[in-house]
Formats: sequence, C-alpha cells, structure tokens
Amino acid sequence: MSLKDAIKKFTDSVSDLTNLEVTTYSGKLEQAIDASTGQLKWDSFKPNNGKLVLVAATLIRPNMNTVNFRAEALEQGDLKALMELHQAAVESAHNGRLALVKMFAGLVPGAGLGGAGGAGGAG
Repeated sequence: MSLKDAIKKFTDSVSDLTNLEVTTYSGKLEQAIDASTGQLKWDSFKPNNGKLVLVAATLIRPNMNTVNFRAEALEQGDLKALMELHQAAVESAHNGRLALVKMFAGLVPGAGLGGAGGAGGAG
C-alpha cells in the first residue's frame, strides 16, 4: 500500500469518527437471527422487518452540539429502563471515541490533549 493510499484510508476512517450516533429500539423483529450462522443480523433492525419503535436517538457532532430524541410513550416495556440503557450506550460510545482520539493524539508529536500520557488511574 502506498503512502497516498494509507493516508486516504486513514482520512476516510477519521471521517467516520466525526459524528457519534446511538439509536435504541424496542419491539419485535421477525428475522433477527440468521438461521444458518446463529448470528444477529444487525441490518434487520428496520421498521419494515417487524414492529420496531424508536425509543431514543442521540447524535453528537464534533463541535459537541448534540441532538436527542426520546419517545413520548411506549405500548410495552419500561421506558425508564430503556432510557437508562440508551444513556449507558451513549456514554460507552463517547468514552470509546475519546480513547481512540487520545490514542491518535499520542501518535502525533506535540498533539497531546493536555494529559500526562495516561499517568494515574482510569475512571
């Protein structure tokens, strides 16, 4: 792979990191498991494959502007528990993204994020 190709691949992967999007659904899917592999078919999480209700959605942009959606009511299920699940997913994704950015910053001399390079305990 040429340096130009490597830089393009890196740039493309960084562009995937620009927005953080988390969606939480509740409902019933008709075919969520692939019978031949036993694996969950993530692309089946669409309203046309059963009865799905969007419980919550969060979009965090690079400038930290955030858009949130929360369902007003659900026919079934515990909205509070689903919202807690959604919030935990948002926090997990955000922390993972932050760790990745810190790792990249550590690879570039002089691009530290104001920390001591990982000294101390993780919280």
